[in-house]
Amino acid sequence: MPILVTGGAGFIGSHLVDRLVNGIKTIILRYANVVGPRLRHGVVWDLINKLRKNPNELEILGDGKQVRSYIYIDDAIEATITAWKKQTTTTKYTT
Repeated sequence: MPILVTGGAGFIGSHLVDRLVNGIKTIILRYANVVGPRLRHGVVWDLINKLRKNPNELEILGDGKQVRSYIYIDDAIEATITAWKKQTTTTKYTT
């Protein structure tokens, strides 16, 4: 089971769909961090704003071992459409 609350919620949601939609084709796409030109919150947004305020100094939190996956909005849209078109059974994808 995932450690993060949001990961746990997605995990539980996936299993609920498995149990509740018996016999109906479903697709579950769980994108972690979608970025793009209209981004207005999150780690990337905060990083950009910190650099705008002071381009000579950037405070980085954590121990440097954190890993995050990002997907650009256009790629997320393309992946969603592709998954929908190719779906044959209940399927789950996580970025």
